[in-house]
Amino acid sequence: MTPEEAHLRCEAVSWISHDFPGWVRVRLVDVNNTSWYFVDKVPVFTADSSRLEARLPAPVHMLCSIVGRDGGALVVSTATHGVEAEDGQCLFRVHAGQLDRPRFRKGVALARASRVLPAQTAASALSTRLGGSLGI
Repeated sequence: MTPEEAHLRCEAVSWISHDFPGWVRVRLVDVNNTSWYFVDKVPVFTADSSRLEARLPAPVHMLCSIVGRDGGALVVSTATHGVEAEDGQCLFRVHAGQLDRPRFRKGVALARASRVLPAQTAASALSTRLGGSLGI
């Protein structure tokens, strides 16, 4: 089964470069209150760079896949969208409220199942694919 996709709420905290298309540093806070930082092009986090011009920090989103559950947290992966934290981490434990899940596409309800993979299975599969321990 394909993992459910969602938009993970984060915040842009600083500009790295204003050169086109713009590079920003973004912070994600997980369920353990750990801050994770990402550096990537503005379009990875928002389609509207003018929102970032006004004032930072500013709310942004990043695409992720929900790959499991771990207690009361959801385990999400940013690897499927080519994004990883500065230290290479791509699996994160987050609160369900940090995600915006698409419910409709072109006016039609999505038919995707809402079931997610067990966290251990998903983490093991990603760990094997990435060649090592994921440290969650």
